[in-house]
Amino acid sequence: MESRINVAVIDDGSLAIQGAIKVLENSRHIHLSGVFPHVRGVYGIGEERLDSLTVIADPFAPGISPESLSEMTDRVPVLGMSAQVEQGYVLQALRSGVHGYVSKDVDPSNLVAATAAVSSGGFFLGLRIADVLFLPREMDPLEEQPARVPELTRREKDVLVMIAQGLTHKQIGNRLTLSKATVDTYAYRIRQKVGAVNKAGLTRFAVEVGLLQ
Repeated sequence: MESRINVAVIDDGSLAIQGAIKVLENSRHIHLSGVFPHVRGVYGIGEERLDSLTVIADPFAPGISPESLSEMTDRVPVLGMSAQVEQGYVLQALRSGVHGYVSKDVDPSNLVAATAAVSSGGFFLGLRIADVLFLPREMDPLEEQPARVPELTRREKDVLVMIAQGLTHKQIGNRLTLSKATVDTYAYRIRQKVGAVNKAGLTRFAVEVGLLQ
């Protein structure tokens, strides 16, 4: 029997979240483990169930603070689903550690695909989100300038960009005429240098330093 993805939803009362719940209930790939009015409800289901759980939540819903979101993303994969699709909101959610981000008008098939990607340790951006996120960032004159990455070599930057774009190490190797083992080594060095442990962290870093613009 095919295993299903265990998913919990933070219900903010919006029609979009209600629709998402229906989509999840009707998907044969997903088991809806619970619907909770706040983040604390997720923790009440027990540590043993948290180990296999994926959470869908609006990062900007009432009652979800950046601190509570960061705490949750440290413990379980979180798919952000929000009507806030402006670049600043998306970057804020990514900094809080969400493992994917879709708009509230996401279609059912993409919602299921995003949930599957996040639950398996991947990273997912809805098409609208990617379009907005990868636009050149408008800087506030009072805002601190983005960090530079002089410690990355040209080849490391190439590999980082391709990882952030969703390519596998094998695909990157094919594009750069490198073996997969060599790409693995580059990826390891990049993670050590930027302090990111997974693809989501590398993608956030690439966006913040302007490599994806």
